[in-house]
Amino acid sequence: MGFRTVAISRGDDKKDLSLELGADKFINSSSENVVEELQNMGGANVILVTAPSTKAVEGLENSLALFGEIIIVAAFHEKLNIDAGALLMKKACIKGWKSGDNYDARETIDFSIFSDVKSRNEVFSFSDSVEAFQSMTSSKAMFKVVVDFD
Repeated sequence: MGFRTVAISRGDDKKDLSLELGADKFINSSSENVVEELQNMGGANVILVTAPSTKAVEGLENSLALFGEIIIVAAFHEKLNIDAGALLMKKACIKGWKSGDNYDARETIDFSIFSDVKSRNEVFSFSDSVEAFQSMTSSKAMFKVVVDFD
């Protein structure tokens, strides 16, 4: 689609999976300077924040390209400290995006069909439904959580 996808995570535990799922590059934020790495690539046009932590976001405004965007889809309750000057100089912005409505679901399905993307699921038996719920609410679930009632 014309973009280079960069996955960013604390630690290398998600590196192989990120690359397998199509990331062009992986940055370990615990051992690499994320801002410097993204700037060396020309700056990020879009940063999609899926981690429910302000620590994952703060400072990333300095890695944006001209007219870049940070889109936050994860809920976190701490206040976010951002360098407004970095946003102003690059005419960049930060957006929040609540996903999960019918329109988003339809777009996701259409994209999946068009791109031949297969759903990855973590399947739990009904007897393990409490564990499934805890996996989701603790942000430990890597994929869609499905409870099998059979």
